[in-house]
Amino acid sequence: MLDGTTLVAVLVTHAALDDIERARPGAGWYLACFNKHRDAIEQVANVKHQRGQCEGSGAVIVQSGDLKSSDP
Repeated sequence: MLDGTTLVAVLVTHAALDDIERARPGAGWYLACFNKHRDAIEQVANVKHQRGQCEGSGAVIVQSGDLKSSDP
């Protein structure tokens, strides 16, 4: 994610992806789920970043529960 010209690391937990989609058809599911819901994930990460909910490294972690309100 970008904050102006600064790159902000966004970490998405497996549990967060499990929250938005329960079915796991096979290998590569987490990456496919991330790509499918990338806009919602970035939106949540952006809100958390604006609120200052960042790690000491500056990274934003999207965790279980963060995406529930973003379900398609």
